[in-house]
Amino acid sequence: MLTLAGELKRRERLSARLGDILAQLYRISATLKRFEDDGRPDTDLPLARWGLEDALYQARIAFEGLLANYPHRAAAALLRGLAFPFGVPHAPSGDALSNDIALLMQTPGDARERLVAGSHVSALKDDPIAHGEKLLALTPAVAAIETRLRDAVKSGQIAPMPQSPDEIDAWSRAAADRTLIDANDTALLKEWANYARESVKVDDFSADFGILDALKKRSAALERHLAEQLD
Repeated sequence: MLTLAGELKRRERLSARLGDILAQLYRISATLKRFEDDGRPDTDLPLARWGLEDALYQARIAFEGLLANYPHRAAAALLRGLAFPFGVPHAPSGDALSNDIALLMQTPGDARERLVAGSHVSALKDDPIAHGEKLLALTPAVAAIETRLRDAVKSGQIAPMPQSPDEIDAWSRAAADRTLIDANDTALLKEWANYARESVKVDDFSADFGILDALKKRSAALERHLAEQLD
Protein backbone atom coordinates (compact mmCIF):
# COMPACT_ATOMS: atom_id res chain seq x y z
CA MET A 1 0.00 0.00 0.00
CA LEU A 2 2.91 2.38 0.68
CA THR A 3 4.40 1.90 -2.78
CA LEU A 4 1.25 1.44 -4.87
CA ALA A 5 -1.47 3.26 -2.93
CA GLY A 6 -4.56 3.65 -5.14
CA GLU A 7 -2.76 2.14 -8.10
CA LEU A 8 -3.24 -1.28 -6.50
CA LYS A 9 -6.94 -1.11 -7.40
CA ARG A 10 -6.11 -0.57 -11.06
CA ARG A 11 -3.59 -3.40 -11.13
CA GLU A 12 -6.24 -6.09 -11.02
CA ARG A 13 -3.85 -9.02 -11.52
CA LEU A 14 -1.90 -8.05 -8.40
CA SER A 15 -5.02 -7.51 -6.31
CA ALA A 16 -6.39 -10.82 -7.60
CA ARG A 17 -3.28 -12.61 -6.35
CA LEU A 18 -3.68 -10.97 -2.96
CA GLY A 19 -7.27 -12.22 -2.99
CA ASP A 20 -6.03 -15.73 -3.83
CA ILE A 21 -3.73 -15.64 -0.81
CA LEU A 22 -6.59 -14.52 1.42
CA ALA A 23 -8.79 -17.30 0.04
CA GLN A 24 -6.16 -19.91 0.89
CA LEU A 25 -5.90 -18.54 4.43
CA TYR A 26 -9.66 -18.99 4.70
CA ARG A 27 -9.32 -22.59 3.44
CA ILE A 28 -6.67 -23.27 6.09
CA SER A 29 -8.89 -21.83 8.85
CA ALA A 30 -11.91 -23.82 7.66
CA THR A 31 -9.91 -27.07 7.46
CA LEU A 32 -8.51 -26.67 10.96
CA LYS A 33 -11.91 -25.75 12.39
CA ARG A 34 -13.58 -28.77 10.75
CA PHE A 35 -10.85 -31.06 12.08
CA GLU A 36 -11.22 -29.54 15.57
CA ASP A 37 -15.04 -29.71 15.53
CA ASP A 38 -14.90 -33.39 14.53
CA GLY A 39 -12.79 -34.16 17.61
CA ARG A 40 -9.39 -34.43 15.90
CA PRO A 41 -9.89 -38.05 14.76
CA ASP A 42 -6.64 -39.74 13.74
CA THR A 43 -8.32 -41.29 10.70
CA ASP A 44 -9.01 -37.79 9.33
CA LEU A 45 -5.38 -36.66 9.58
CA PRO A 46 -4.59 -37.43 5.90
CA LEU A 47 -7.55 -35.28 4.82
CA ALA A 48 -6.54 -32.40 7.09
CA ARG A 49 -2.89 -32.62 6.04
CA TRP A 50 -3.75 -32.68 2.34
CA GLY A 51 -6.10 -29.72 2.71
CA LEU A 52 -3.49 -27.65 4.55
CA GLU A 53 -0.60 -28.58 2.28
CA ASP A 54 -2.59 -27.86 -0.87
CA ALA A 55 -3.79 -24.48 0.46
CA LEU A 56 -0.24 -23.50 1.46
CA TYR A 57 1.08 -24.51 -1.96
CA GLN A 58 -1.63 -22.53 -3.76
CA ALA A 59 -0.78 -19.53 -1.56
CA ARG A 60 2.88 -19.98 -2.50
CA ILE A 61 2.01 -19.83 -6.21
CA ALA A 62 0.07 -16.62 -5.62
CA PHE A 63 2.97 -15.12 -3.64
CA GLU A 64 5.44 -16.01 -6.39
CA GLY A 65 3.24 -14.38 -9.01
CA LEU A 66 2.78 -11.31 -6.84
CA LEU A 67 6.50 -10.82 -6.19
CA ALA A 68 7.53 -11.64 -9.74
CA ASN A 69 5.14 -9.06 -11.21
CA TYR A 70 5.39 -6.33 -8.57
CA PRO A 71 6.12 -3.10 -10.45
CA HIS A 72 8.60 -1.72 -7.90
CA ARG A 73 11.40 -4.24 -8.13
CA ALA A 74 13.35 -2.90 -5.14
CA ALA A 75 10.27 -3.13 -2.92
CA ALA A 76 9.58 -6.65 -4.29
CA ALA A 77 13.12 -7.76 -3.43
CA LEU A 78 12.79 -6.28 0.06
CA LEU A 79 9.43 -7.99 0.61
CA ARG A 80 10.80 -11.33 -0.59
CA GLY A 81 13.80 -11.07 1.73
CA LEU A 82 11.70 -10.12 4.74
CA ALA A 83 8.87 -12.58 4.20
CA PHE A 84 10.83 -15.53 2.77
CA PRO A 85 14.51 -15.24 3.75
CA PHE A 86 15.10 -18.95 3.03
CA GLY A 87 13.06 -19.08 -0.18
CA VAL A 88 9.36 -19.50 -0.80
CA PRO A 89 8.36 -22.70 1.10
CA HIS A 90 5.65 -25.31 0.66
CA ALA A 91 5.76 -27.96 -2.07
CA PRO A 92 2.81 -29.94 -3.49
CA SER A 93 1.54 -32.89 -1.43
CA GLY A 94 3.47 -36.10 -2.03
CA ASP A 95 2.16 -39.23 -3.71
CA ALA A 96 2.17 -41.15 -0.42
CA LEU A 97 -0.34 -38.74 1.13
CA SER A 98 -2.46 -38.80 -2.03
CA ASN A 99 -2.48 -42.60 -1.87
CA ASP A 100 -3.67 -42.45 1.75
CA ILE A 101 -6.51 -40.14 0.68
CA ALA A 102 -7.51 -42.43 -2.19
CA LEU A 103 -7.55 -45.47 0.12
CA LEU A 104 -9.61 -43.62 2.73
CA MET A 105 -12.18 -42.60 0.12
CA GLN A 106 -12.51 -46.21 -1.06
CA THR A 107 -12.85 -47.71 2.42
CA PRO A 108 -16.23 -47.68 4.22
CA GLY A 109 -15.88 -46.23 7.69
CA ASP A 110 -16.35 -43.22 9.95
CA ALA A 111 -13.74 -41.11 8.15
CA ARG A 112 -15.44 -41.50 4.79
CA GLU A 113 -18.86 -40.88 6.31
CA ARG A 114 -17.62 -37.60 7.77
CA LEU A 115 -16.12 -36.65 4.42
CA VAL A 116 -19.36 -37.12 2.47
CA ALA A 117 -21.68 -35.96 5.27
CA GLY A 118 -24.49 -33.87 3.86
CA SER A 119 -24.07 -35.23 0.33
CA HIS A 120 -27.18 -36.69 -1.25
CA VAL A 121 -26.94 -40.34 -2.23
CA SER A 122 -30.00 -41.66 -4.02
CA ALA A 123 -31.44 -45.04 -3.13
CA LEU A 124 -33.08 -45.42 -6.54
CA LYS A 125 -32.32 -48.68 -8.29
CA ASP A 126 -31.16 -47.03 -11.52
CA ASP A 127 -29.13 -44.20 -10.00
CA PRO A 128 -25.39 -44.45 -10.90
CA ILE A 129 -24.26 -42.89 -7.60
CA ALA A 130 -26.33 -45.43 -5.67
CA HIS A 131 -24.63 -48.22 -7.65
CA GLY A 132 -21.22 -46.91 -6.66
CA GLU A 133 -22.15 -46.66 -2.99
CA LYS A 134 -23.59 -50.18 -2.91
CA LEU A 135 -20.51 -51.47 -4.69
CA LEU A 136 -18.30 -49.78 -2.11
CA ALA A 137 -20.29 -51.31 0.75
CA LEU A 138 -19.89 -54.83 -0.69
CA THR A 139 -16.19 -54.54 -1.54
CA PRO A 140 -14.78 -55.41 1.94
CA ALA A 141 -16.75 -58.68 1.98
CA VAL A 142 -15.51 -59.53 -1.53
CA ALA A 143 -11.96 -58.74 -0.47
CA ALA A 144 -12.41 -61.05 2.52
CA ILE A 145 -13.40 -63.91 0.17
CA GLU A 146 -10.35 -63.24 -1.96
CA THR A 147 -8.11 -63.31 1.11
CA ARG A 148 -9.72 -66.52 2.36
CA LEU A 149 -9.00 -68.27 -0.94
CA ARG A 150 -5.38 -67.13 -1.18
CA ASP A 151 -4.01 -70.55 -0.24
CA ALA A 152 -6.33 -72.26 -2.73
CA VAL A 153 -5.07 -69.94 -5.46
CA LYS A 154 -1.44 -70.65 -4.55
CA SER A 155 -2.06 -74.41 -4.63
CA GLY A 156 -3.71 -74.18 -8.05
CA GLN A 157 -7.20 -75.23 -6.94
CA ILE A 158 -8.73 -72.08 -8.42
CA ALA A 159 -7.56 -69.20 -10.57
CA PRO A 160 -7.15 -65.75 -8.96
CA MET A 161 -10.34 -63.76 -8.65
CA PRO A 162 -10.80 -61.89 -11.95
CA GLN A 163 -10.79 -58.11 -12.02
CA SER A 164 -13.51 -57.90 -14.66
CA PRO A 165 -17.08 -58.13 -13.28
CA ASP A 166 -18.10 -60.01 -16.44
CA GLU A 167 -15.88 -62.92 -15.38
CA ILE A 168 -16.95 -63.10 -11.74
CA ASP A 169 -20.00 -65.31 -12.30
CA ALA A 170 -18.01 -68.05 -14.07
CA TRP A 171 -15.24 -67.83 -11.46
CA SER A 172 -17.69 -68.08 -8.54
CA ARG A 173 -19.38 -71.13 -10.12
CA ALA A 174 -15.98 -72.81 -10.46
CA ALA A 175 -15.15 -71.99 -6.83
CA ALA A 176 -18.54 -73.29 -5.67
CA ASP A 177 -18.06 -76.53 -7.63
CA ARG A 178 -14.84 -77.06 -5.69
CA THR A 179 -16.69 -76.25 -2.42
CA LEU A 180 -14.35 -73.31 -1.84
CA ILE A 181 -17.27 -70.91 -1.36
CA ASP A 182 -20.88 -71.42 -0.26
CA ALA A 183 -24.20 -70.17 -1.62
CA ASN A 184 -24.01 -66.93 0.38
CA ASP A 185 -20.59 -66.13 -1.08
CA THR A 186 -21.88 -66.87 -4.58
CA ALA A 187 -24.86 -64.56 -4.12
CA LEU A 188 -22.61 -61.84 -2.71
CA LEU A 189 -20.21 -62.06 -5.65
CA LYS A 190 -23.09 -61.97 -8.13
CA GLU A 191 -24.54 -58.86 -6.50
CA TRP A 192 -21.10 -57.20 -6.44
CA ALA A 193 -20.55 -58.00 -10.13
CA ASN A 194 -23.93 -56.54 -11.09
CA TYR A 195 -23.22 -53.26 -9.33
CA ALA A 196 -19.69 -53.20 -10.73
CA ARG A 197 -20.97 -53.59 -14.30
CA GLU A 198 -23.35 -50.69 -13.81
CA SER A 199 -20.72 -48.50 -12.17
CA VAL A 200 -18.23 -48.79 -15.04
CA LYS A 201 -20.73 -47.80 -17.73
CA VAL A 202 -19.28 -44.30 -17.90
CA ASP A 203 -19.62 -44.06 -21.72
CA ASP A 204 -22.81 -46.09 -22.11
CA PHE A 205 -24.96 -44.11 -24.52
CA SER A 206 -26.66 -44.65 -27.85
CA ALA A 207 -25.01 -43.65 -31.14
CA ASP A 208 -27.46 -40.75 -31.64
CA PHE A 209 -27.09 -39.57 -28.01
CA GLY A 210 -30.77 -40.37 -27.36
CA ILE A 211 -32.11 -37.95 -29.97
CA LEU A 212 -34.32 -40.58 -31.65
CA ASP A 213 -35.90 -41.64 -28.36
CA ALA A 214 -36.54 -38.00 -27.46
CA LEU A 215 -38.24 -37.39 -30.82
CA LYS A 216 -40.41 -40.49 -30.40
CA LYS A 217 -41.51 -39.36 -26.93
CA ARG A 218 -42.26 -35.87 -28.24
CA SER A 219 -44.26 -37.28 -31.16
CA ALA A 220 -46.27 -39.53 -28.86
CA ALA A 221 -46.98 -36.60 -26.54
CA LEU A 222 -48.21 -34.47 -29.47
CA GLU A 223 -50.47 -37.28 -30.68
CA ARG A 224 -52.01 -37.61 -27.23
CA HIS A 225 -52.51 -33.84 -27.05
CA LEU A 226 -54.19 -33.76 -30.49
CA ALA A 227 -56.43 -36.67 -29.54
CA GLU A 228 -57.49 -34.88 -26.37
CA GLN A 229 -58.25 -31.69 -28.36
CA LEU A 230 -60.38 -33.62 -30.88
CA ASP A 231 -62.33 -35.29 -28.08
